[in-house]
Amino acid sequence: MMELTGLSAEAAWNYIDRYNAMVQRMDDRDAARKARALVSSVPDTTNVTTPLGDAQPFQYVESAPGSSDITKLAARGVSEAQEAECDAMYETRMTYCRALSKMYGGDLRTYLACKQQAFRDYQACRGYL
Repeated sequence: MMELTGLSAEAAWNYIDRYNAMVQRMDDRDAARKARALVSSVPDTTNVTTPLGDAQPFQYVESAPGSSDITKLAARGVSEAQEAECDAMYETRMTYCRALSKMYGGDLRTYLACKQQAFRDYQACRGYL
């Protein structure tokens, strides 16, 4: 090929390098043009009102209905003993999941599905589902 064009090997490599650089510049310009077009197509949201934009602000008032239960509502967890039972159940389920996965030849999907269900059960045990 080089004999046909009359270029030495070094000249051919220089030509290829210049060509690749030109293609890269064109790709960069095209990407910049597409980015500008994308940015200009985004609507201006600075003056958009939300459905709750005119809602009245509220503040915590000591005499609000149910305010005496506010700390009970915030402390939703379970006792330490119940938490320990939940942890033990979760660890047992995870051991089961690892064994089940090995029975299916190390199937990752089996392990992940079992792990997901074990975590759901753990959260339910703790009162979060």
